This record gives sequence, structure tokens and C-alpha cells, in this order.
Amino acid sequence: MSNQIMIINTEGMIGSANLEGNTLDTLQGLVGGLIEHLPFPVSGVDAWINEEGKYLCEPNMIATSIMRDGGYLFPGDWIAGTMVLTTSDADGNTTGLSDKQARAIINLLYPE
Repeated sequence: MSNQIMIINTEGMIGSANLEGNTLDTLQGLVGGLIEHLPFPVSGVDAWINEEGKYLCEPNMIATSIMRDGGYLFPGDWIAGTMVLTTSDADGNTTGLSDKQARAIINLLYPE
């Protein structure tokens, strides 16, 4: 299983990182605080954001657009701060994305 995760920051940059060590510490470090889980419009993908992001962070227009288009936000709602995308294994442990999931995310970000 891959340990590659995807990161969407508020400046519109899409990047990747390795998920290593303590998953909670890693996710909290990447989003800049306590984490909140959100469903994501790609099957099996988990989205993680800063649970206090709307008070602390800039809006994330790319993440907001994806979540709004997928029907995962209430009207007028938005995502703030960095969004981290992961998946989980059969035991429920947070893991890196499969190649298929990564391609599906890229297709959402950059539709043809």
C-alpha cells in the first residue's frame, strides 16, 4: 500500500507527501491544528481539514469547489485552510492513496 497522500492548500497548490509515523500528529501538522474528517467525492477517499479552520485560515476555493460540486457542502458553506486526502485500510487505519484514487482526484482537479 502506498503512503502517498495529497494536499490542497489555500494558494491553489496541489502537492503530495508521505504519511509516516504517528498519523494523527502528521495530519494535525499538515492542517495546522485539530483535524476534522469529511467525506470526499472519490470513493474511499477521506478528506481532513482543520476543525477550527473557518476561524483561523483563509478560504480554500479549490477544495470548496470540489466539495460543492460533489454535493458535500450546504449552500453558502466553504472549506478553509489546507485539505489533506488519504484513504484507509481494511482495519480502518489511515493510509496513503492508491494510484487509482490519485488519478480520480487529479481528474476532479483538472477535468478534461
